This record gives sequence, C-alpha cells and structure tokens, in this order.
Amino acid sequence: MMTDSIADLLTRIRNANRIERAAVDVPATHLKENVLSVLKEEGFILDYQLGEMARDEQGRLSFRPPPIRRRRSFAFS
Repeated sequence: MMTDSIADLLTRIRNANRIERAAVDVPATHLKENVLSVLKEEGFILDYQLGEMARDEQGRLSFRPPPIRRRRSFAFS
C-alpha cells in the first residue's frame, strides 16, 4: 500500500487550520522537514519541531493565531 506523505501533511495542516488549532502533530521524515522549512520561510506556519527522525517519530507544528472574527448582526425590518 502506498500513501502520499506530503498530501497527508498538507491535509493535517489544513484541517488544523480550519478548526483554529494552535498546533498539530505530524509524523516526522526528512522530506517533510524540507517542506516544513519552506512553509516556515513563506510564513504559512510559525515554527516546527521534529524529533530524531526515528521511525514513527512525531513532530509538532505551530500556527499563527487566527484572525479575530466579528459576528455580524443583521437588522430585519
């Protein structure tokens, strides 16, 4: 069985961003480390920390705080 590890990484980031989580855990690999460094340089994530790159090692990503949303009130007449 083959899996797309980059798609999995981006999906985890997208899902965590949608529910406004401050951080998310991802499996750590050298390839993902390179992708995360580009995402950090471009400002999409704040920081990342990866373990020793051992098999089944987890890393943690930190996101920017979400923008403050204001509720709109509608007046019906």
